Amino acid sequence: MSISEETKEKILVLLTDAQQENMYNFNTYSLLINANDITSEYYRDAEEDLLIDPAGNVPEQYRFSVEMVSDEFRQPRLVELYSNKFKNVNVEDYFIRTISYLDILLEEMYRLVLLEQGLSERNISRKIKFGNGHLPHVLIQEIDGYRNDDSQDQNVVDYMFMYEIYRQYRHAIVHSHGVLNSRHLTKIDSTCAQIESRLGTQFRRENLAFIESNKVELNIESMAMLRHWVQTFIWSLRLKLS
Repeated sequence: MSISEETKEKILVLLTDAQQENMYNFNTYSLLINANDITSEYYRDAEEDLLIDPAGNVPEQYRFSVEMVSDEFRQPRLVELYSNKFKNVNVEDYFIRTISYLDILLEEMYRLVLLEQGLSERNISRKIKFGNGHLPHVLIQEIDGYRNDDSQDQNVVDYMFMYEIYRQYRHAIVHSHGVLNSRHLTKIDSTCAQIESRLGTQFRRENLAFIESNKVELNIESMAMLRHWVQTFIWSLRLKLS
């Protein structure tokens, strides 16, 4: 359907804010990773054996009667944690936060469309959900520019499909330490089949980024790839809106 210029302007504001938020989040997590590297070097070069108490800064009223300090937080282990695990935590957090922000963006876009249609907030809240017949693909049906996008390169529909796959990645990261279970894989394979049908060329799970042996594997390069993908996704949403 056609949406008013007023609603388009409101959506454009959302999209502009989303691009800025993506860059802010990327910069924030990049600086955290840089801090990891500096801290790792500090502990590696320290001449004395160190023991860090993670509860050291906890206010007295929130401390347990007995606070256990693990040998895990001695110098050698600290170097390893700051060099690897903590860095990976930042990369995963960036992925989780980024895909979650896209959830909010698409929900707010759909909310503006439904408001224009005269729906009450109560009815809007019932319609805003993800799944078959709902977000994200419902936006393609509701906005002419998205439905009629005939770009030869990746268009809005293609981005929506990849976004659905990344939502499965996020779920795996949060709930199963990145391991894609049968439910995740079934949904991903179904989406790949739809992409293959659209493109007319083979598109399999093995073609996807960030997967290795049915596990989501992320690194600093993954952050850069996701940042770029999100910016071009949002730019496509902006461009095809009109």
